[in-house]
Amino acid sequence: MARKRMLSREVIETDNFYSLSKDAQALYLHLNLNADDDGFVNNALMTCRMLGVNISVINELVTLGYLIKVNNGVYLIRHWLLNNNKIPNDRYKESIYKEFLDNNIIYDEESENKIYELREPEEQEQDKH
Repeated sequence: MARKRMLSREVIETDNFYSLSKDAQALYLHLNLNADDDGFVNNALMTCRMLGVNISVINELVTLGYLIKVNNGVYLIRHWLLNNNKIPNDRYKESIYKEFLDNNIIYDEESENKIYELREPEEQEQDKH
């Protein structure tokens, strides 16, 4: 995990972000600090406990489009590519969840819309064939 992370004002300095509860805002910032180089976080529950916030705050971030639930305890930060510049190849450490990213998430590091989107189930099936 990197020692430095960035946050985009396009995400943080918005009415949508300020509409989140203060607990959700704090959790989002901490999850960004703890994410791997592809934006996956596997310690959201621990981070909630550390901050003293209810775990329902995770659902707030999922419902309002800040996180994608991968599986039990693993989440993907949707705005990861927007928040963070491309990590140089010599410092990039591939996520252990890279297969999920490749098979279930739509993203283009070069496009202006650098937001991870969950593929529709039928798109996932087509890509397997």
